[in-house]
Amino acid sequence: MIRIATRGSALALTQAGEVAELLGGAELVEVSSDGEAGDKSRFVRGVERALVGEYTAAVRKLVDGLSLDSFDRAVEVASLAMEVRGYEHIKLGRAAAVRARSQARHFGA
Repeated sequence: MIRIATRGSALALTQAGEVAELLGGAELVEVSSDGEAGDKSRFVRGVERALVGEYTAAVRKLVDGLSLDSFDRAVEVASLAMEVRGYEHIKLGRAAAVRARSQARHFGA
């Protein structure tokens, strides 16, 4: 499933909801910008914090079932964190790509 990070304002939720419908359905994930309206870098940090939680859950799930058969998958999950680099819009794009890849490979918790 596709996940769309959005601010929690009515306008942002409406816009993200319309995009989700155009995509044929997506989960909206509200991300905090620490209460500073209009500060894109704070929004990006909110997305980063959400990714850390998702990544931690995926790693824990894999560690619990770690074996020789799951080793390659564990290495792939471990490498995901390195793929989210860049500044603001670049990082947001890469974060979306990592989430999509993680969801497609069922890395989530």
